[in-house]
Amino acid sequence: MDVLNDDRNSKTMLTQFFAINYRDLQARNHLYREIPEHYFWHKGNKEWHQRRLNKKVVGRIYTVSPSKEEKFYLCVLLSHLRDPASWEYLLSPGETCLPTFKKTVKHWSFLESDNSLRECLVEV
Repeated sequence: MDVLNDDRNSKTMLTQFFAINYRDLQARNHLYREIPEHYFWHKGNKEWHQRRLNKKVVGRIYTVSPSKEEKFYLCVLLSHLRDPASWEYLLSPGETCLPTFKKTVKHWSFLESDNSLRECLVEV
């Protein structure tokens, strides 16, 4: 079996976050880092499922060092944009499709305020 063509390998927490935003209107209200508060990750089928109980939980989302530029800028976008349903959504502010996450972050001016940068670094 070709590992790269296996659907199970294409399902990650992030790609399934896109999928849940596509199909679940309630999920669209949450940032990526907030999803574990309202949904749990089912390892078996690699999907987010809505939590049924209103208990306080601590979820984990992977963090990225600012030295990993594009991954860091992806993290910045996920910390500010609600309801992304695809990679293209993240790269397309308005009707413009930008080539990198860094350019998209600059377009949105997400790092111009000290507070935005501080929030990202605190999360990391």
